[in-house]
Amino acid sequence: MEEIKVSVIIPVYNAQKHLEQCLQSVTHQTLREIEIICVDDGSTDSSPQILADFAAKDRRVILKHQQNQYAGAARNNGMETARGKYLAFWDADDYFEKNALALLYAKCEKEKADMCLCAAYSVDEKSGRRAVDETFLKRRFLPNKSVFSIETDPEYIFNMASNTPWQRLLRADFVRQHGLRFQNLRHANDTYFSLMATYFAKRITYTEKPLINYRTNNSESVTGRSSAAPLCAYEAYAAAYEEIEKHGISEKARRSLDSKLLSGLLRELMMQTDHDAMQTVYSKIQTEGIARFGLDRHTDPDYYYFKSDFEDLMFLKAHTLCEFLMYKYKKERETRLFYKNKAERSPMIRLARRAARLLPANSSLYDKGKRLLRFK
Repeated sequence: MEEIKVSVIIPVYNAQKHLEQCLQSVTHQTLREIEIICVDDGSTDSSPQILADFAAKDRRVILKHQQNQYAGAARNNGMETARGKYLAFWDADDYFEKNALALLYAKCEKEKADMCLCAAYSVDEKSGRRAVDETFLKRRFLPNKSVFSIETDPEYIFNMASNTPWQRLLRADFVRQHGLRFQNLRHANDTYFSLMATYFAKRITYTEKPLINYRTNNSESVTGRSSAAPLCAYEAYAAAYEEIEKHGISEKARRSLDSKLLSGLLRELMMQTDHDAMQTVYSKIQTEGIARFGLDRHTDPDYYYFKSDFEDLMFLKAHTLCEFLMYKYKKERETRLFYKNKAERSPMIRLARRAARLLPANSSLYDKGKRLLRFK
């Protein structure tokens, strides 16, 4: 029987818009010794038929069905029957570089790693623009070594990557050894899994090559519907925090975890698209979260890795949501003005403005110039 090197597990729920492109990119991976476990989470669109069509053409595509229990439960379902040496958890609305699995697999094998991280592109759903997204793999936090762990490099261990499972390849035996499972939450069901995998891994490695194409401005994604269950991220961070506390953590790693937790909670707050949902998250952080996670233990602005997060925390503690949003608006405006004034002093910008005056109206060179200068 042929060895299965990687099990790719894909939760699918009403993903007809992007599912075909996703599956094309997976079935055309240069690493051929894979199985593709697609778990339909009770889709009501044409996703089941698209899955059936791919399964009929490629015997590596394995279909599983469940009633709507969200992506975390679907990933757990896929893990139960996965036979690969490594596990990849990819999403049905993204697509992947054709050598992604080959590179991740080779890196894990070479370094005997429990987990390999990779960089990613963000693809704007509306404009189609694609760019490497530094929020997924923060190069400035990566250790200058090929293999590391929370024991060898605790300072930024939780800050160098996002919580998304799709930028990770994990050794299946490692996942099973530590009983790692995804939470059955409506969204943020990967937060606990990724944080605990990072905590337990003895050998972590990475490639700085962007191998994932992640869609942004996608209202149909799970993160695009976060206000439907606004406290999911809070519950996920709480579960990971309590589990890590139970096992123990060094002071250097705790600083990393505290910084990650504060950034994650503030991000979840600002992701809300509904006032009531935002108020729910704000009140939870203000009345319970700050004390529960010990976020007010540290008054030194330099304790948290992002000074802006510390400033937000200090303001949030003593103000209403309305006041906080006004504060955020003014802060954002000041930041934009700072960079605008800085740009105005740039010789390149001044030269570009002079050149623009010579162009005819509606010239295509305007857009080309903006891209060259990285203007939006």
